[in-house]
Amino acid sequence: MKRTLTFALGMLCTFALLFGATSCKEVVRSGHYVTTGTTSPNMAANIFVQSAVTAAIQEYNTTEMAELRTDEDATSVFRKFVSETKTKIEAMALPTLDDTWVDLNLMNLSEEIVATERLTIE
Repeated sequence: MKRTLTFALGMLCTFALLFGATSCKEVVRSGHYVTTGTTSPNMAANIFVQSAVTAAIQEYNTTEMAELRTDEDATSVFRKFVSETKTKIEAMALPTLDDTWVDLNLMNLSEEIVATERLTIE
């Protein structure tokens, strides 16, 4: 009886240590999506650029949002998205005025802003 209790207590302590060691750092993965924030007056007046930015955001939100990532990984993907979007829009050679920009926000599913990048169209 004493051996059985000692063995059971030993197993219980082992499980408690394993559980405690593995639960120290929780990796939180979530879906993320992009929204627009503040825009320059010139951006608000340019429907062509607005349409291009909106289309890029819709594409990102339908493809990348489904991926569950940590905030750090999602921020890295988001920054790459902003850079690629700037390149695509400038390659379209749309007419733009000076000082045309929009702030893009990366949000998690809890609706917290994870990152913000300014997309400047030249």
